[in-house]
Amino acid sequence: MGGQPHRKGGKFGGRHSTLTDAAAKVADLVVTRPEVTNVTIGGINARVSGSSQPRVKISDMSGGIRLAVIGNGGAQEIRVFSGDVQRTKLAVARAVRNLSIKICFG
Repeated sequence: MGGQPHRKGGKFGGRHSTLTDAAAKVADLVVTRPEVTNVTIGGINARVSGSSQPRVKISDMSGGIRLAVIGNGGAQEIRVFSGDVQRTKLAVARAVRNLSIKICFG
């Protein structure tokens, strides 16, 4: 069994460090942004059924954005804290789209 990717240290904070494959791709994009100050990873919610095509829902939250990453490995939330929320949201949306991952805003 290969195991799941982990991220910790640097801009990563919080109690969880395990990511789904889809969430790992998104998290790696987010931490490269200079305006991002902190990234926290939520727990993995296993999904029984659904599309194997990953997708990301981008929502506003106080001081940053919330990314709900849904893929065939489960659903996971990533909270991104930023000094420039609008710039981060636009950059994340473009980067995710360039990975051919569906996005929606909510």
